[in-house]
Formats: sequence, C-alpha cells, structure tokens
Amino acid sequence: MLGRLVLAAIVGGCVVSGGAQAQPTGVGVIEVTRQLIDVSGNGHRRTFPCEGRHVVIAGSDHVITLTGVCASLDASGANNAVTATLAPGAALTVAGSEHRVNWRSSGD
Repeated sequence: MLGRLVLAAIVGGCVVSGGAQAQPTGVGVIEVTRQLIDVSGNGHRRTFPCEGRHVVIAGSDHVITLTGVCASLDASGANNAVTATLAPGAALTVAGSEHRVNWRSSGD
C-alpha cells in the first residue's frame, strides 16, 4: 500500500508513533509522500530518493542529499546544505541566507 510517511523528530531522539524513530539530530517534521518530500525544522541530516518528487526544505542547518531526479526544489530558511539532481526545466527556488545548494540537471 502506498501512502505517506511522516516522521516527527523530537529533541532527545524520542520514538514517535508508527514505530518510526526520530533522527539523532534534527528537530521538526519530515513528510514523505508519493509526490513530495517536505523537511522542516532544524538540523536534519538525511538522504532521500527523489524519484520524481517535489522537494520543500524549510528551516535551518539541514544537510539534505537527494538521490535520483527531483521534479523541483524549494529551499528556505538559513544555513541549509542541499545536493540534488533536477529534471530539465524543474523549478529551483532558494530564499533566505547562507544556503549551499549543489545541483545539476539530469539532462534527460
């Protein structure tokens, strides 16, 4: 069954509902659906398979690596580091300060 996965990271690495564990670093919500990867809060360090999804990263001090090809990338906040491959013609939006976004087009 395909659905959505929501992980709520809580200070101290508490276990959240559904048996998912909060990340050892990071505070805030991570939501992954068939169409979207949404990371918010502070300090998440994660790798996600993009698989054609749209990506929204909000908050600060995240280190996010996106594998595969992303439909779009929207990063806001401060001091986020993101690595991604974008589909040709994909939207790339960056707002805030001190971001490091390494991206390339898949050229497909």
